[in-house]
Amino acid sequence: MERPTLSPACEAYCDQDCCWIGAASLLVPGITAGEGAVATAGSVVYQDMEPWSIYSGNPATFKRHRQLQNGSQSLRMLRTLGMSRFRTAKLPSPVALRGAAESEATKPAVAIISNEQTPYRLSLHKRIVRELPEIELWSVFTHEVSSSPWRLESSADIRPVSFGRGEASGSQSRWYAQLREWTKAGRILSWIENGKFVASCCWGITTSDGFAS
Repeated sequence: MERPTLSPACEAYCDQDCCWIGAASLLVPGITAGEGAVATAGSVVYQDMEPWSIYSGNPATFKRHRQLQNGSQSLRMLRTLGMSRFRTAKLPSPVALRGAAESEATKPAVAIISNEQTPYRLSLHKRIVRELPEIELWSVFTHEVSSSPWRLESSADIRPVSFGRGEASGSQSRWYAQLREWTKAGRILSWIENGKFVASCCWGITTSDGFAS
């Protein structure tokens, strides 16, 4: 399958091979279409489209992964969806991130781990910082792109740390993401251990498919 000729407007969003944007589709500013992604005709896309996935509707939602007959493209799809696409640089430990602030070093460090930033989580974390100044709160997020079209500005006060830069939380239960998520969990545990945290907790909800988010 050859890559189709795209208009300049589509090129801004779809700069990967085998990517298709259907007629009369609308992509909001800032959206990225991964390699092999498809938006069907008339779709309105509010979120990044994962590689080799089909999105449809208003708002456009994930429908299924593309079924490819071409062996070389199938191999490319697996490589794209696999670990190599989501490797990130090692994050500095909290000890290094604290800097030279003497007062911070004496506070017990507490980490709250969740999969994405949401308005209600941001509000709670800000409240913890405001009402419990005797602790050093770190907000650890496993994914950078929310499953909902939130438009949030994170606050430095909650010390946000992302272990999934560019990753969408909607992919966390996908079959191809399990090794990535398992490896990420180990990185988070090591980061917390090296950061000398006194406590850490995870919070989220259980979705209809049985996965926590």
